[in-house]
Amino acid sequence: MISGSLPGAAKIAEATVDPIDPATATLQKLTLQVLDTKGVTEVKATVWTDNKATPHQLSLKSGTKTDGIWEGSWSQSDSYDYRYGIVLKAKNEDGLWTTNSLTFR
Repeated sequence: MISGSLPGAAKIAEATVDPIDPATATLQKLTLQVLDTKGVTEVKATVWTDNKATPHQLSLKSGTKTDGIWEGSWSQSDSYDYRYGIVLKAKNEDGLWTTNSLTFR
């Protein structure tokens, strides 16, 4: 569960990362529940690892733009021995972004 968002911005209510500790070249999946009274227009995640930051676009898989499940998946291609986290961003129809961070290392 995730708490906190800017007033008037979308709320990222829940995040699931599967697996949290993927082997190199293994598919990793991110699932987010995102809420907004007017509607969410875009959701993205940036994965920070030892040597780079890799952006990923998520897509609405179920629900609605006001209460939906957004998903994305990617193959982990960098080491994450020292730095490993995911920055989550969601934009609503008013153009307001909310940002949350998941830090694993």
